[in-house]
Amino acid sequence: MSQAYCWGLGGYGRLGNNDTASKRTPVAVCGDHNFCYVSQGYFHTLAIDSTGKAWAWGYNAFGQIGDNTSENSRKTPVAVCGTHTFCRISGGADFTLALDKNGQAWAWGKNDYGQLGDNTLDRRSTPVAVCGTHTFCYISCSEYYHSVAIDKNGQAWAWGIGSAGCLGYNSTASARTPVAVCGGHTFCKVSVGCYHAVAIDKNSQAWSWGACAYGQLGDNSTTSKWTPVAVCGGHTFCQVACGGYHSIGINNHSMAWSWGLSDKGQLGDTSTTNKSTPVAVCGGHTFCRIFGGFQYTHAIDYHRYGWAWGCNDNGQLGDNTVTSRTTPVRICDPS
Repeated sequence: MSQAYCWGLGGYGRLGNNDTASKRTPVAVCGDHNFCYVSQGYFHTLAIDSTGKAWAWGYNAFGQIGDNTSENSRKTPVAVCGTHTFCRISGGADFTLALDKNGQAWAWGKNDYGQLGDNTLDRRSTPVAVCGTHTFCYISCSEYYHSVAIDKNGQAWAWGIGSAGCLGYNSTASARTPVAVCGGHTFCKVSVGCYHAVAIDKNSQAWSWGACAYGQLGDNSTTSKWTPVAVCGGHTFCQVACGGYHSIGINNHSMAWSWGLSDKGQLGDTSTTNKSTPVAVCGGHTFCRIFGGFQYTHAIDYHRYGWAWGCNDNGQLGDNTVTSRTTPVRICDPS
């Protein structure tokens, strides 16, 4: 069985351990679930088990848990309604986006800006289909209010709030249904920050669009872009991740690079200075997975050790302290 673990801020039960206390080291999520995929939203957490069933826990005021309620937070995992067989899931700010085995995207929760993609502004407490006949293969949603997906042809589509051009279709207007990201690129992966996105094309070039006040687009500027621009440096990336206002990539040599806001050391380069082009994460680690939090970063190396850096005021780095870090520190092993 694959046991899930959580750590950091515990409010609303988002750690899934039947408690609301924050934890500085990993604690086991309750239940006998065999999880194979996890994602965190702003105040809730999501997982898919080995049968494709989705589960959720944490804050639920807007129906983002997906269990047909919007009244109580959940301190342990509850099943998302429906008979869907999901393969990917992504948590946003009070909403959730998931992809089923047939390439159909589903969404639920808050919908003030059309971030559910169902051509309404209505909240949903159970999954609703994202509009269109798209067959998606990759999804990501913002810690705020927009979503991006890549279809089977490599075309990126976006919907929700359009501030700073974060939908990538040469406009700042919000969209209640998917709109095509400009540029004709053939993308294979994407990650979404608060108001920006970074995607990798078939040639491993990273492209970005949206807000850039902190250099999070990596194009050597602090000017927002309404359509994709190339990330500087000539790197060939195999993975990308976005935090709130920073971005991270793993190149084809398994080295991590980061750019954007660094007020808490979330770039991992020993400084708290913002960067508008990629800088190497310190330590010489070879990473295989990477994740961006609001002001912090997590990564897994090829020995399956977890590493973290950045803000740590609620123990989100998992190193049994509340000390922020400007370079990677080992996440503690579960007790």
